[in-house]
Amino acid sequence: MAARLARLVDEGVLVRERYQEHPPREHYRATEKGAELHAVLLALMTWGDRWYAGEAGPPARIRHLDCGQDTTPVMACGHCGGPLTSANTTELPGPGGRTGPGTQVLGPLLAARTA
Repeated sequence: MAARLARLVDEGVLVRERYQEHPPREHYRATEKGAELHAVLLALMTWGDRWYAGEAGPPARIRHLDCGQDTTPVMACGHCGGPLTSANTTELPGPGGRTGPGTQVLGPLLAARTA
């Protein structure tokens, strides 16, 4: 577990902060990079709840603090607000999508879509 936390610190997802000197105790706090990962984790949780929750229902709920209601995360278009699904989206090459090291599969696939 310590190695996994250290990796998240090394990657800039978490920062370790000492909150007590005697005895020394530390906790982990999400960085800005880590906080942005929250949406990904909520999406995975929603998927798991749909496909793996038992008859009793999901093990946890999401409460939206702004309105006080339990909610389900929804992926939406930043332009029109419509829902994003695999049926109504496609991937296109972006400015960093050149074919090169690390992009042997994705780069050519995206480039072929615009040809």
